[in-house]
Amino acid sequence: MRTKPILLIAGFVAVAAAAVVLMVSTSTKPEPDKPTTQVPDKPDEPARAPSRSAETTIDRGKIVRGHALVHTFVIPNDDQTDLVIEKVKPSGSGTVDRFDEVIKPSKQGEIHVSIDTNRAKGPFRDRFMVSFRGRAKQLRLELKGRIVPPLEWNPKKRIYFFGVHGHKQQKEVTLINHRDEDLPVTRVASSSSMFKASLETIKQGREYRVTIDLPAEVPPGKHEGTIDLLPAQGDTPLAAVDVRAILDAVVSAHPSPTDFGLIRISDLHHKAIGEKTVTVKKYQGSDFRVVDARTDLPFVFVNVTEREPGKTFAVTLKMLKDRVKPGEVSGTLVVKTNDPEFSELKVPIIGTLLAALPKAPPTPKSKQGPAQK
Repeated sequence: MRTKPILLIAGFVAVAAAAVVLMVSTSTKPEPDKPTTQVPDKPDEPARAPSRSAETTIDRGKIVRGHALVHTFVIPNDDQTDLVIEKVKPSGSGTVDRFDEVIKPSKQGEIHVSIDTNRAKGPFRDRFMVSFRGRAKQLRLELKGRIVPPLEWNPKKRIYFFGVHGHKQQKEVTLINHRDEDLPVTRVASSSSMFKASLETIKQGREYRVTIDLPAEVPPGKHEGTIDLLPAQGDTPLAAVDVRAILDAVVSAHPSPTDFGLIRISDLHHKAIGEKTVTVKKYQGSDFRVVDARTDLPFVFVNVTEREPGKTFAVTLKMLKDRVKPGEVSGTLVVKTNDPEFSELKVPIIGTLLAALPKAPPTPKSKQGPAQK
């Protein structure tokens, strides 16, 4: 009858042993790889304080240009012997400030690095390669982020308008203030009557949107101006946007003037030197034609070809080598069209013809005395 208690005890021992094995296998299960550490992006509170992490890739987000960017990488030693760092090699604008050369078993060492934010611009990813004594494999540490100016313009600080006279255009630019102090913008003013501007406050002191309008009545040609962002009192700009506009007439000829530059008569047989092309184009309609083109220069041959039916024509100007003479070139190309408003276009022709390019003066030879015996 003692067999049953013995069997019960043996069964209990077997179950307990299985539980211990299960606990050991669970506790020794490898942990999944840790994700890259992400430092929260705080555009209004730039990351400037030193950071510290045991991860190998650190994203510091937005860093204001000119602010210090330092970081401490933590290197654990899980071996039973000393871990010796022989060298830390930086790349990009990174600098290794100092590091622990010897890390004792079961201890942690530190590598202190910094980034010169005055040299970096935009996104950066600086690497630091760590070499260990007795180990062929290196450890790669990365510090990344984006360097932003104290005042960031999106998309750009300078606005360009291109197009045809008679069409209204509008563009927007956003100003983001990354400085510690607020930017108290309350109004905008344009230095040119060609551009109209309005202000929208997205976040007081920190972010503003400027809308710039180019009215349809702005005449053809080149125009420029400045949009000043101003405080409530005073006329001293807190920031400014440069604006440029280049508008063509409905019918236009380019380039104007047409410049042959400084050329030798002997080189006129080269097409790239002795020929220029003026493009005549109408931006509206489909029945446009160039009916005649001529110049007052007797040594320039004129030829007209249609590039895009009813819209674009190419007027080729070719200098005739056997008719030209050295000297300044100054004439006019007259183009006649079937457009009642732009029936005649005039394009200046300029340049300089040389019999030969002037030679550089010879380098004087130094006078040497008699050889010393």
